[in-house]
Amino acid sequence: DRDVTGVQTCALPILLAQAPTPEELKACNTGGGEDARIEACARLVAPARKSDRATTISALNNLCDAYRRKPDFPRAHDACAQSIALDPAQSRAYGARGLLHQSEKQLDKALADLDLSIKNGVGKPDFAPARYLDRALVLRDLGKSDDAFVALDDFIKRYKGGANYASALNERGQMQLAKRRLDEALSDFRAASAASPRWSTAHYNIGQTLARSEEHT
Repeated sequence: DRDVTGVQTCALPILLAQAPTPEELKACNTGGGEDARIEACARLVAPARKSDRATTISALNNLCDAYRRKPDFPRAHDACAQSIALDPAQSRAYGARGLLHQSEKQLDKALADLDLSIKNGVGKPDFAPARYLDRALVLRDLGKSDDAFVALDDFIKRYKGGANYASALNERGQMQLAKRRLDEALSDFRAASAASPRWSTAHYNIGQTLARSEEHT
């Protein structure tokens, strides 16, 4: 090619931000296993792709989650750190890193990140209420059973019928059992079964609690 001056030129590619396709987003969000998910998200954050900021942050958060599940904790930390650097005021990356710390048994760090995720996310449309449940489970693992019970109770009241509702009821039931409150435990397990009728764990816990109740009569 030659320009109007007659000097030979070459056609240079113009790198523009490319909007992700629905298929690409689905592959990054859910994928077909962690390796496929990692591959899909990595394509979206590659510098040559020039993804917009929101897409990059979301893909990095998905990478953090996928690497945690794989597990590949160093790469998970790297993805979370990059996401937080792009948006320190977000909620999701702190939640993802909190779960990562929980997987590493670094429970104090997990609690701090989950608290920050909740603080930054409450009232926003993309906030994941499951962070309240995650926080309760970390408190339980820290041996703070009373605080964990209060946190679970708060989650159940706030998000009745929502995602993770049955899991929260089941967990509270387990705590009731630990305190030998058999009637309260049975009520929670039955509520968990009603919320998720096909969940075998809730049915099993109902049976176990009934058996223990009979032993005490």
